[in-house]
Amino acid sequence: MFPLLAAVDPVSSASRASPADPAYSTGRAFPAVPAVPADPPIPADPGNPSTGRTVEKDCCGNLLIQGIQPAFQIWETDVEAITNVLQVTIYSSPSSTDTFEVEFDSADKRSMTVLPGNTTTFISQGINAVKVSSRGNALTYIEGKFAISATLTLRDPYPPANNK
Repeated sequence: MFPLLAAVDPVSSASRASPADPAYSTGRAFPAVPAVPADPPIPADPGNPSTGRTVEKDCCGNLLIQGIQPAFQIWETDVEAITNVLQVTIYSSPSSTDTFEVEFDSADKRSMTVLPGNTTTFISQGINAVKVSSRGNALTYIEGKFAISATLTLRDPYPPANNK
């Protein structure tokens, strides 16, 4: 028979890895790794002052269509702004009797339909305006809500002259 030997662990209990640490299963502790700082934000190009300023804008509101109504505009950008990203979310109440028809004015005409009791989201670039309508009749009742988030680049209205 062999004598029983006690196992000796060279790693003290204070420096052992926790169960959440990948080193825990090996029973060895690893030295702490210093945190890597995040990259600093990239500043605007000082050599191109006409690039403009980027801003984020949000808006929201209620929607109500009763009977036959023409399409109405809920958002429009200024001609001096470039729409980098536009996110439009439309909610239609379950009590609505018809669908919202949403039209996006851009180089490509795009649209979406929002059924009663549903929420639909659209994300795109280059949108100039958003209009809401319905194909309903005199008994149509549609209510809902909208939220719009836009990231715009405002063009410099007075770009510097080229001095060449």
